Amino acid sequence: RSMEVTGVQTCALRSLEGMDDLLMNLETRLSEIDEEMGSTQDFEKLDELSKERDEVEKTLEEKNERYLELLEIEES
Repeated sequence: RSMEVTGVQTCALRSLEGMDDLLMNLETRLSEIDEEMGSTQDFEKLDELSKERDEVEKTLEEKNERYLELLEIEES
């Protein structure tokens, strides 16, 4: 294996730099939403939070997949 860093690897490294913070922020928001959902009985608010939770979960899943792809590129 060559120790030379390719352009693709450089791009992957740049993309990985902020990914940890983004993933942590999304996970934190999920926890906040769960907490809010547990403390309200307002059905409109619950519906709103449920929709937001679905969106955050979907984004988190997509970003996790991308993170793993970038790790593979970095390691190749």
